[in-house]
Amino acid sequence: MATRDFVRAVRHAFLTLALVAPMAATAVQAANKDAPPNVLSAEARADIKALDLEVEPGIAHRLDLANPLHYRYILDTYKRAGKTPENSPQLFKTLENGRNLGLADLKKSGTQPLKAQAVSSENGPDGIENLNFIATFSQDNGATSSNTQAKALTATASQPGYQATGVSSVVGGTTASNIVMELYEVETGTVYASKSLSEYNQGTDFRVQVEGQVPSADGNSTTKAKALFYYFPKSAGPDGPPVMYTQTYQDTVNPTSACLDKPNYCVRDNNGNCTGSYQTSCTNTKANTTPIKLCWYRGSQGECDYWNPTAHPTNFVFPLSGSATFPNTVVNPAAGVTSIYLQNPTGGGCKVYFQQTGGLDPQYWKVDGQTISWSYPASAFPNTGNCIGYYDGTAANLWVIAYISLNGSSTQDPPFGTLNFTSDRSNIGVPGVSIIPPLYIMQGCLAEGTEITLADGSKRAVEAFTGKGGESVKSADGASSEVRGTTQGTEPHPMIRIKTDAGQNVLVTRTHPMILTNGLPAQARALRVGDELKTLEGSAVITSLTHEQYTGKVHNLLTQPYPTSGTYYAGGLLTGDANMQQALATVNSRPPLRSPAEIRATLPKEWLQDFDNDQ
Repeated sequence: MATRDFVRAVRHAFLTLALVAPMAATAVQAANKDAPPNVLSAEARADIKALDLEVEPGIAHRLDLANPLHYRYILDTYKRAGKTPENSPQLFKTLENGRNLGLADLKKSGTQPLKAQAVSSENGPDGIENLNFIATFSQDNGATSSNTQAKALTATASQPGYQATGVSSVVGGTTASNIVMELYEVETGTVYASKSLSEYNQGTDFRVQVEGQVPSADGNSTTKAKALFYYFPKSAGPDGPPVMYTQTYQDTVNPTSACLDKPNYCVRDNNGNCTGSYQTSCTNTKANTTPIKLCWYRGSQGECDYWNPTAHPTNFVFPLSGSATFPNTVVNPAAGVTSIYLQNPTGGGCKVYFQQTGGLDPQYWKVDGQTISWSYPASAFPNTGNCIGYYDGTAANLWVIAYISLNGSSTQDPPFGTLNFTSDRSNIGVPGVSIIPPLYIMQGCLAEGTEITLADGSKRAVEAFTGKGGESVKSADGASSEVRGTTQGTEPHPMIRIKTDAGQNVLVTRTHPMILTNGLPAQARALRVGDELKTLEGSAVITSLTHEQYTGKVHNLLTQPYPTSGTYYAGGLLTGDANMQQALATVNSRPPLRSPAEIRATLPKEWLQDFDNDQ
């Protein structure tokens, strides 16, 4: 490798999280630029070098539009990406408005522009935060690139290839989002691969991946992945400022093998109950589409893999351990940065564990030659910012990402190794990324005393079921189903009381599934007055929905084998069982498929020209 003064200066590896969730292609409006190699001007290289002094690789940094350096960098990056005031007028108008607002604030306060601000390691007060960062960056020497220019260069087999993915996930979505991803050669000043995409009226899980082969003329130089993130909050008026982030990575080494063995599936007895021991195989090397179930505020040993039997846990209830082997020996004691995230695919996420600086904690990380291993007990993951409460009835993606310092040779500068485990299956096949199971946080139940209709038409309170056989309930379309299991616990959030014009009165948790007359399920929190629900007698119209704090026990039934969804009648209303609740949470975690015309119809008029030019 060529000399890397910067690498030597930064001896510790770096990390950031990725929260990439599957993205509906029809919801993304693309201005895709597969650009040819672009040698930067002396001025642009000077600005990038100056900005690199403000940012630490592997960590997203927020830019200040009132800072002249940041503003020039943003405009130059968009110019390389093919974004102009002519084809993206509203984007550039918001940039200028943001700059003018910032300059006015500086004049009023008499202060100087801010340098790039690193993303904090603390969650927001409600436990969730917006995410804008490079999710993956790794060598990709064997894959066939989708990048036009990179394909033309693949004949040079001796030159390394790289891929990098940028992710923007904003709580509540955005009016507009844009990501520019670049692969950049430090010594030559060449941007040899670039990709820019825009998305409108979504912004909860937006991903852009760039791939490329180092040009042969560049020799054995150093690649950086560079990302520029833009999003315009839905809460901002037409003249409000956008939010801008940047992040860089320096080339890394993929592990030759990787294993995550915890969290894992519980070993179950003949009755399907968790025995207290767990499978020991690597979850990333086998079929792992079945979620690992966590019971928070639910004490079901028969249903969940990890649970707290008495109350809502103070901290997270799952451990985490694994190992990875690299071509080089690992620096000992272990040095680097790591992050463990739970990502809610509806936008944003929570840091379960986050370490930006310093060596990796020796009580969790161990080095043996070329292999590094880690083992975190559940007690190591504090519940900061009510993160547990945020994942209410959610199929969440688990991300485990780390950048590890490796030893070089007498002719090689010290490299970095990358660890990347994710349950986001859109990353299947991405070099260096290992796919692990999702986590399902079990929530959603009925209040104690709710009457369930048995197969013979008689009634029984939901808490009276045992799930041990011999109990059948009436289900949809006149069928009957055996009760295969039960859950019980307490509910921290206000519950929803549903009243209908036919006299039904049922108290349920926010994520409990109710069946509409068209046969589709809906979480209780998504219901509206006037909706029609299926009942024992046919249908009923919702006349009232009120929220109530409830301190009693809540219960649910399992009426079909996993993963089949089941139904039963609760208080005379057709409702879904625990499997349906899980399936509904998974479906609700995906953005709706919308045509370009449907998206356009929801946009403010100021954004229509940008949108049309991106088609």
